[in-house]
Amino acid sequence: MTRLPSAGKLKSWASKLRQARKNFKEADYITVHVPKNEQTLNMINTEQIKMMKPTVRLVNCARGGIINEDALYAALAEKRIAGAALDVFPKEPPENTKFKDFANWPCYASPRRKHRKSANRGSGRSCFKFL
Repeated sequence: MTRLPSAGKLKSWASKLRQARKNFKEADYITVHVPKNEQTLNMINTEQIKMMKPTVRLVNCARGGIINEDALYAALAEKRIAGAALDVFPKEPPENTKFKDFANWPCYASPRRKHRKSANRGSGRSCFKFL
């Protein structure tokens, strides 16, 4: 038999949910730092993105799949949010990602000179494409 949460636990969850909704509505920047598991998969989806200000920047520093890519792409394409920074994708490395429709600046942590040069050239091309 499943035990129901206590009244105190339910109040705590309700309070956290209200705070999360307030944060989605008021934040200028939202960064994601959670592990990927069943509870966090597609944690940020159309419903949460619709709560955000049109000037918000959404940054995923966690794992791919936590922000629903279709919902994020639609929000960016329709200019419902100002921008997003993705360091991760559900499938790595990303192949033919639709996010290439937007200005992209690759991030390489490699200390090797040839990788940094490649990243710089890619960034430059993205800047010209964007302008």
